[in-house]
Amino acid sequence: MSSGSQTDALPLLVYMSPPARLLERLEERDDLPRWFAHPIMKAGFRVRFREPGVSGGRQAHRLLRDGPLAQLFFSIGPGEVWAGLRLHRRAPVCTLYQSWPLDVMPLHKRLAYRLVFRRSAVIVVYDAISEHYVRIRFPDKPVVRLGLFVDTDYFTPGQRDPDCEPFVLCPGNHRRDERLIVEIARRLDVPVVRMFYSERVRRYYRENVHGNVALEDNVPFERVRTLYRDALAVMNVADDRFWPVGITTFCEALAMNKAIVTTAGHCSAGYEFPDGMRPYLTVKRHDDVGEWVGQMKVALNGGLAFEDGRSPRDLALAMCSEAAAVATWGRVKELLGSRARTGT
Repeated sequence: MSSGSQTDALPLLVYMSPPARLLERLEERDDLPRWFAHPIMKAGFRVRFREPGVSGGRQAHRLLRDGPLAQLFFSIGPGEVWAGLRLHRRAPVCTLYQSWPLDVMPLHKRLAYRLVFRRSAVIVVYDAISEHYVRIRFPDKPVVRLGLFVDTDYFTPGQRDPDCEPFVLCPGNHRRDERLIVEIARRLDVPVVRMFYSERVRRYYRENVHGNVALEDNVPFERVRTLYRDALAVMNVADDRFWPVGITTFCEALAMNKAIVTTAGHCSAGYEFPDGMRPYLTVKRHDDVGEWVGQMKVALNGGLAFEDGRSPRDLALAMCSEAAAVATWGRVKELLGSRARTGT
C-alpha cells in the first residue's frame, strides 16, 4: 500500500501494516480525523506501508531497485534489526522511539534497540524526557522532537450542549489504573465519563462496582469529539513514568481547548510555550489520589485562566497541528534525503 503522488517525493517504507480503518484516515473525509501519516506525506515523503505477511527487509530490497529509499521503524523486532544492519547505508533509517528505557528492557530487546539506534540516520521522539535520554546515550545521532500530530481541523472547540449534565472526561486504554480512577471519581462532586476501546478496561467494569463512573465504550470519532466538547475538564490518568502513554488524550484535549489535568511524566514533557508556560495542570505522582482530586477541583473551579494566545488550543496549534508536524517531518526528510542519495 502506498500513499502520496509527488514525483520528487522520497519513498519511505513504514514498518507497519495498518488495518483498513486507519488507512481510511489518510483520505480527505470530514467524518474522520486525519492519521499520523498525513503530515509525513505533506512533508514530501511517498509513504509505503509494509505489505502484510512480507518481511520489511525483503520489501525494502525490492523497492531499492527503483531508486532512493528511507525506512521508518516504530518498534524493534528481528525484521527491523536485519534491515537496519543490512540496508542502513542504502536505505537510511528513522527510528521513532516511544518505548521503555533500554535499561529496563530484557537483554535481547536492549541489544536490538542499541543495534538499530547506532545505525539510524535520525531518531524521532515525542517528548522532552525521551529526547534527553536518547541524546545522552547516543550523542552522535541527530534527534528530532516531534509534537504528536492531532488533526486540529477535526478536533476543534465548540459550545457545550446546554442540556448536557456536567461531567469530567477520562479517556484512554493503556496503563490506566481503573481502581485509581474509580476512587478519584468517588471523591469528586462531578461524574466521570470513562471513554475506552480496551477489553481489559471493559472486563474491569463488568466485574467491579464503579459508582460515579459512567462508561463510553468503543465510540465513533464524532462521539469522541462531542464528549471532549461537552466535558467540563479532561483527566488524563496514565502511568507515563517510562514512555509517553496518554499523549494522544493529552494532545486531543489541548486541541479541544479543555481544562486538563495530566501526569507530569513523558506524555506532557516539553509541551509548553517558549517561556515555559503550560496551559494545563499536572500531578507529580500518577497514583496519588489526593493530588488528582485537588488538581481536578482547581480545574473545575476555574483555576485555569489564559491570556490571548496562551490557551491549550494555541499550544496544540503551535506543536501538534498539521503545519507544525509538516515542518518537523521536513527536517527529518532533509536528514534522510541526503543519506538516501549518497548511500553513506
